[in-house]
Amino acid sequence: MPLRETMQSLKSRLDALLDDIPAGARIVHLDVPMYLNIGDQLIDWGTETFLASHGLKTSLRLSVRDYRRDMHLIRPEDVILFQGGGNMNELWPVHEALRQDILKAFPKNKIVLFPQTIFFRDEEKGKTILRAYEEHGNCVLYARDRASLDFVTRTVSVPCKLSPDMAHALWQAEGGLKPAQGGSGTLHFMRRDAEAPDGQQAPDGSVDWDDLIPPADKLAAKYIFAAIKRCPPRAARLPLVHLWEARKRAVIRRCVRTFSGYGEIHTNRLHAVILGCLLGKKVSYHDNSYGKLSGYADCWLRGAVEKLNEQ
Repeated sequence: MPLRETMQSLKSRLDALLDDIPAGARIVHLDVPMYLNIGDQLIDWGTETFLASHGLKTSLRLSVRDYRRDMHLIRPEDVILFQGGGNMNELWPVHEALRQDILKAFPKNKIVLFPQTIFFRDEEKGKTILRAYEEHGNCVLYARDRASLDFVTRTVSVPCKLSPDMAHALWQAEGGLKPAQGGSGTLHFMRRDAEAPDGQQAPDGSVDWDDLIPPADKLAAKYIFAAIKRCPPRAARLPLVHLWEARKRAVIRRCVRTFSGYGEIHTNRLHAVILGCLLGKKVSYHDNSYGKLSGYADCWLRGAVEKLNEQ
């Protein structure tokens, strides 16, 4: 299937999420990314674009930085949406800690986990974590790939459904992303964090998200986050949150401009793959440390992207 048709199909598939969000529901969006990971920011942007396009309003957005102070604002009738992504694993425990806290604190609320890659090297630990969703009794989980779906369905009795990543909501959306004309050369975009594969050599000149964020933006984010931490009253924090939102949008736009300037993207980051596809680029990929990209591409992007031979 041509790339444009694939991307339109994936955007349309996200509408299935509406089956688990009652019309007119008051929505609380938790684990929003208040940090400079552009992949997670694309997920967040896609999530808010999706909700707005269907007339769904988010009444409260909380991150790992502030949820404990403001979780008392969540009402019994609220639908709680957990941010999607790739952090349901041993590598990023702070995000699962948030989800586990909310599961315990709000046993009667409807909870929906937006599309996640779910992977545990220690399967017993994974089973223990997933049992909290089963015990809650009013959760729905969305998996981004079949391996994640299979792990959940064979482990616990929790409704689990397959869905593409929320960043696909940005395809041709008002205020979203459209294919970028032109561009030349190849952008080698390789991760350097906990998910980087052992022994994989990044080509000379390769970059990661961190390289596209100027020092001034990193410093500004550091001071904004520190100020948010020092301001317990929510009213005092809101102007700082708005300042962060403006800074983050500028960073995302800069990353989009960088990707738009190339003709091809070679990467081992899933959201570099998705961003490249959103911009209509030729995309090829290596896997991350646990096969996240292969699992996603095999499920959703067959024929649209190419897997590179591992070195």
